[in-house]
Amino acid sequence: MENRKAIEWFENRIAVMPESETKEMFCIAVAALEKQEQDRWTPVSKALPKKDGCYLVTVKNDHKRKYSKTAWFYGDGWFARQAVIAWRPTPEPYKAEKES
Repeated sequence: MENRKAIEWFENRIAVMPESETKEMFCIAVAALEKQEQDRWTPVSKALPKKDGCYLVTVKNDHKRKYSKTAWFYGDGWFARQAVIAWRPTPEPYKAEKES
């Protein structure tokens, strides 16, 4: 659902739901949309990362096979043996829940 469609959907619910609940649901929806947008792949032809670091990348090897791996980005280039064609931030590492 596009951001504008989500806004219209929630605006139309104001008459049915209390305003406080509508605002809370709207904030949850916006946060989910922002997370979804952040997790999308960015083609290197459109943009490069704004800061140095480790990213999840899609690469294409000499046999034209595509796969994902991590690679480091430094300033204006990738430290990877294969051609990087898209990138995205790495997800948060797994954290085990405390055992009782």
